[in-house]
Amino acid sequence: MLALQVLKQCRRLGKAVPDQVKVIGYDGISVGDMEDLTTIVHPIKKMGELAVRYLLLQIAGEQVPLETILPVRLSEKRTT
Repeated sequence: MLALQVLKQCRRLGKAVPDQVKVIGYDGISVGDMEDLTTIVHPIKKMGELAVRYLLLQIAGEQVPLETILPVRLSEKRTT
């Protein structure tokens, strides 16, 4: 939602997006004014599944990874 505020301020200040300012969000949200927002889409469902799996492993006394890297995708639209 921060990206939406940035877009609103750009409009208020007369800054052209994406000519003068480029804006990228990081949540994959596509609602209302944000439909044209370039965004990083991350695998929310997979993140939740791993969180539960790792929690259950920890409860069972198992080791869990300190870091897990999941793929993200750039959804390029009109703000870049």
